Amino acid sequence: MNQAMELDIWKGDWGLASIDLDCLRLVTYCKFAGAPININVKNHTLKTPNGKLPVFRHYKRTLCSFEAVSSYLTSKNLSPDFGLTQKQKADVVAFTMFLKEFLYPALLYVWWVDERNRVNLTRKWFAKTLPFPLSMFYPDWYHKAAQESVEALYPYIENEQVLENEINEKAMQCITAISHRLGTQEFMFGAHPTSIDATLFAYLAPLVKAPFPNGKLKTHVISHNNLLKYVTRISQRYFAAETQAFEAQKLQEHVNDVGAQTNNFPHKRRNQILATGIAFMAMAGYAVSTGLLQIPSKWFSRYVDPPRTLRIPIRYE
Repeated sequence: MNQAMELDIWKGDWGLASIDLDCLRLVTYCKFAGAPININVKNHTLKTPNGKLPVFRHYKRTLCSFEAVSSYLTSKNLSPDFGLTQKQKADVVAFTMFLKEFLYPALLYVWWVDERNRVNLTRKWFAKTLPFPLSMFYPDWYHKAAQESVEALYPYIENEQVLENEINEKAMQCITAISHRLGTQEFMFGAHPTSIDATLFAYLAPLVKAPFPNGKLKTHVISHNNLLKYVTRISQRYFAAETQAFEAQKLQEHVNDVGAQTNNFPHKRRNQILATGIAFMAMAGYAVSTGLLQIPSKWFSRYVDPPRTLRIPIRYE
């Protein structure tokens, strides 16, 4: 009996099969190749060979890189690139290097270096997902590793804003060039996806789907309508379950929010009435203090001596 292929990946969110770029790239490649593989969703990297995900297992083989897994699957006649010409295969290599050089550093920056995104999204997500005590220090490890990678690429830039602008500018140029290359085609080489589509989807989909507080690159991606359709097309065809599950989750959250607002309706009306009363009193106090509303002194002395709390009549003059 044949042993099933196994692929361990980080769990997903927001309709993504995995929130990790390398995991998403490999699982997308396996989908395109039609590989009969079991996907195991993980929330930690314990017991992995190198402390990272993804991890591919088949018989006694354990592979951890995209290149090693794709080469192994090709040896088993499982590859989305079989129909490509030699020139197209060379183009795949060139496009992959292009994305790695210009877009991948920006993704590292968006996920782990950008302060707003790291504090308000990435760190919170991993802290919630990772088991204790890993949630206490794993996010800091990833942040440090990403920061070191970015600094190694741009050692001559010390100002953080200048660094961000430089990374984003190159990434935007890359995105625009890819959009022009894709044109009106469904995939980079026509009607069928290839390995370069697995890489491109893994890099673009998180930018489109993840709710980054700093969404400069996301805005640039979705401004190219063909790239937005590209991400949507692959999501619906190859990750329908994840897409539908996320849509159902959003719908349920909306229903819960509406229900909570309905249940709080009496309290909302009460708060509105109280706020109106307080506002009226404040306005009356302001009118008296500025002289717009006057209280005769003989009326005032009549009621404040002896001191006691009584109703003060107000007369307009």
